[in-house]
Amino acid sequence: MNNTIFSKLSIVLIAFLTPTVAGASGAETHWSEVLRSYIAFANEADWRLATVEPGRCPTVTAGSGVVVDSITAYQEGERARITQALGLGDLPQIAAIATNSPADRAGMRVGDEIVSIGDSPVSSFIRKTPSTPIATQIEHAFESLPLEEQTRISLRREGNQLNLYIEPVARCGVKTVVKVDDKVDAYGDQHAVAVTSGLIQFVESEDELALVIGHEFAHAILKDHLDRNKIRGAKKEDAADLLGAKLARCAGYDVGKASEFWQRMSRRNILSFLPTFTHRSPKARYRKLVELGPRLNCEFG
Repeated sequence: MNNTIFSKLSIVLIAFLTPTVAGASGAETHWSEVLRSYIAFANEADWRLATVEPGRCPTVTAGSGVVVDSITAYQEGERARITQALGLGDLPQIAAIATNSPADRAGMRVGDEIVSIGDSPVSSFIRKTPSTPIATQIEHAFESLPLEEQTRISLRREGNQLNLYIEPVARCGVKTVVKVDDKVDAYGDQHAVAVTSGLIQFVESEDELALVIGHEFAHAILKDHLDRNKIRGAKKEDAADLLGAKLARCAGYDVGKASEFWQRMSRRNILSFLPTFTHRSPKARYRKLVELGPRLNCEFG
């Protein structure tokens, strides 16, 4: 996997991020808080899609529904402000929890600091390798937990330590991450899906985001490897549109509502009525989804 694209370390070291953003109340919101909201939004769609038919994915992991963050992922000059904005300290912190996930049902909260997983302190999971961010290493520890067995997670919350018990379930091993980029884009491989911050700003609902992520999940499920020109071809893109829409539908999303994404994409570019040699035009993709929507079911062959 391309760590430059998919590691969380690359997310938070983007130099063009502005230090603060004006909030609705006029108070300044640090860019890290905005990024957290994007990660939480993507995590909701990721979790629901990843637990629809996990056995169809290239790999299956233990799913807890958590995203982890670490102060070490940020530039040293930013860390004091990050600590103020997010409460990040020396321990890895829970940055997002998907609704109704094992972590949510166990009572975990965003902002909890992770002290130990099972009988092992978090320090035992951390390898001193700069290519793998600490947060990613802790997430890998969660992904390696035994399925449908309770594991004790020791947390620190507001200075107090508590023990909670999590019971992971199977999820697709393809994981969604957020990449800071103004482009409206998503792409992936057999290991991860990247969605840009520009895409998250562009979509008007979680349904739309799920449709896009579902398409990338479908490529992984269908083992659609890029060819030497880094393309897949129109037939593979059509199949991924169909399976991605089905995954979104079976995850509880409104595919009809989500298809409006392609309508707005067609208005965004005056040449969007033209198909490419890899994809149909946005208008054609919209029409196909509208046609297929009522016939989509949750039976997977």
